[in-house]
Amino acid sequence: MDSSSALAVAIKTRRLVQFVRKFESRGDHLIGVPIAVGRVWVVLARIDDRIAPGGFDALRQSDIAEVRDTFKGRTFYIRGLRARRSSVAALPNLDLDSTAGLLRSVSQFYSLLVLSCEGLSPDTVDIGVLLKASRESCSLRLISSNAQWVRGRSAYRNTDITRVGFGGEYEETLAAVARLSDPKWK
Repeated sequence: MDSSSALAVAIKTRRLVQFVRKFESRGDHLIGVPIAVGRVWVVLARIDDRIAPGGFDALRQSDIAEVRDTFKGRTFYIRGLRARRSSVAALPNLDLDSTAGLLRSVSQFYSLLVLSCEGLSPDTVDIGVLLKASRESCSLRLISSNAQWVRGRSAYRNTDITRVGFGGEYEETLAAVARLSDPKWK
């Protein structure tokens, strides 16, 4: 089964899968439940190292080499999730057909975005508030790891963005410490 077929089945059945992407080192792959797919992006409920739902990641579909519904440790993950009575949070309706649409729609529901440009800087993420998103580029106002605002803005070409995280415990804590209003509760 090719990756797009495996992805479609996993979304329909809410199956725990492993994503193999060209940016990760061997054996270091994302695990989660894919819950929405568009023309450009797929969103998964990420399962973190605590064997618990850890927010969401939007992955660029063109970077996904393989979607595995069997992988080493899957049985342990399933047993751990069941023992903890974990569930996947509901995802608002997001625009997954373009990068600008994704960023704008996520920002309507989540205060901070976690951007990865893994082709340029594989071990770095930037966290911030979306200031602008156009067809070609976007810009963020960045926040530091101690919830202080960084001066200025950071600009990104949309074609460089490979992963967008949101709703995770870390970025939600940063938003709370920075006293950002929660856009979900207008």
